[in-house]
Amino acid sequence: MKTPDALTAVFELSHPAPYLLRAFAAGETPILPKHIYDVPGSDPLKNDNNNAPVGTGPYIFSEWVRGSHIVYKRNPNYWDPPKPYLDQLIVKFSPDAVVRTLALETGDADIAYRTPVALSEIARLKKEGKLGFDTKGNNYSYSVASLQFNLDDNIFKDLRVRQAFSHAIDRDALVRIAYFGLATPTASPVAPGLKTFHDPSPTPYPFDLAAANRLLDEAGYPRGADGTRFSITLDYNTYDDAFRRIADFTRAAWLC
Repeated sequence: MKTPDALTAVFELSHPAPYLLRAFAAGETPILPKHIYDVPGSDPLKNDNNNAPVGTGPYIFSEWVRGSHIVYKRNPNYWDPPKPYLDQLIVKFSPDAVVRTLALETGDADIAYRTPVALSEIARLKKEGKLGFDTKGNNYSYSVASLQFNLDDNIFKDLRVRQAFSHAIDRDALVRIAYFGLATPTASPVAPGLKTFHDPSPTPYPFDLAAANRLLDEAGYPRGADGTRFSITLDYNTYDDAFRRIADFTRAAWLC
């Protein structure tokens, strides 16, 4: 790194890294106040500033009521005047999609992040025309749901078992049922919307129950008298209800 003047930083890399500029986005690499964190003998994870952050954005942290809301005040020293145009932002927390939907419908909330309403409600809300829907927010942060096998488990150390489980999932049906048709299947861990880095070449295992059963037989897991081959634990992330629906769908698919 070189700093030829107070407002310039030059990065010289050993090889091309096209992802670097996006990695510098605030969501990936936030700027921290050195005079607050660089204190000898202090633990940055326990710094009081973690609950009252200092940043360089258009708003200044004002108040945080846990489980309720955060208040941001306008930053009078923002680098791009006359922005921001609003005097303050109040960010409310609600884990309930029904409550969030009502807040938007009644005007108690003006804007919401990602997919704040239940997917099952989107068609109705669009038809009523009271709310606006925009997918531009996905330009940076796409959410990819994927299934991970625990390779420390002897069952999943066998490639044929992993292939069988992959053959047993109808991805198109999963999109219809778990996401109400509002998702795009991808064979790559990088979402199709990130065109710069998405690789469309991987080919997913086609939905083929016969192939799945054959592979499990070959791996030495025949059906028992009750039709069961073996039992496993399927965990899912609880922050999005869609993951619960994916888990329910996957469990039902694998019972076949």
